[in-house]
Amino acid sequence: MLQNINISHFYRGFLFSILKYMRNIILLTFFLTSLFAQYQIEGRWHLVGYEDNVMYQFEDNYRYSIYSLDGNFGDLDEAGGSPNPYTILEDIITIDLFFGNIVSYQMIFSCNGQVVEFMSLENGIVHSTLFREGYDYNNNCNEYPQECFDLSAINFGECDMSLGVGWNGTECEYISGCDWVVDDIDYYDLFFNSLSDCLSVCFHNEGCEPGYIEINELCFYESDINVIQIMIDNSYASDIDLDCQGSQYCGSPNPYFDSEDFWGGLSYDGIVYQQLGDENGIVEPLELGIQQWENGRLK
Repeated sequence: MLQNINISHFYRGFLFSILKYMRNIILLTFFLTSLFAQYQIEGRWHLVGYEDNVMYQFEDNYRYSIYSLDGNFGDLDEAGGSPNPYTILEDIITIDLFFGNIVSYQMIFSCNGQVVEFMSLENGIVHSTLFREGYDYNNNCNEYPQECFDLSAINFGECDMSLGVGWNGTECEYISGCDWVVDDIDYYDLFFNSLSDCLSVCFHNEGCEPGYIEINELCFYESDINVIQIMIDNSYASDIDLDCQGSQYCGSPNPYFDSEDFWGGLSYDGIVYQQLGDENGIVEPLELGIQQWENGRLK
């Protein structure tokens, strides 16, 4: 025998289910949109090592440079020079620095999108590190292991998921895999958030504080070294014609800096060290010109 059905009650229940489903879809879309937006370069960023002096604002495919002497940064109308056009393909950003100088970096986000490293596609070296305006870079998301563990013998699987930065016994590198847990052992706490964090612990001697790199038994602030490297990279990328007419000591940067014949010196806490190029064909940060350092900072 057929039972009577309350059509009005049925449709109300059906409509309620549809509205609940749509609400969940909207919430999921909003969550994914917010999550995706965290890992976008658009916005205002401080340059690590020059937090109070340089800010980059990425907007509408242009990178604006804003400068300050006291850490107070203005709006775009106070940006210096012409903005640099940039394009993004997946996680690769390409920036036009003008005069034929075009550079590309892999963007590696960490700290829920609040920190990004620009890694050179040519040599895998971190070119620069940025953090978003308003983010406390010194006190947030900077926790990392206090000692290194060789992860090279651990098979984390053939998956492409990024697990973080680890020490392979020789250098710091980005490690991919399927999970941090292998054979019931959780290796999560042995990974670093960034290459700079890993280098601060694994590639420096015990006499250098985190953030400093040991070179020739002296400690140098790593961000200062990175800025010098930026100048060197830009010089090589410019491919400028200096009409050298075959001179071995003509170029940008000047290959003379890499020569053992270079007469320059490096002053470190008042002590002058003679700079001798290693003649490997590449001008390295401490070979560039004449430099003065105090307490590990470039003056």
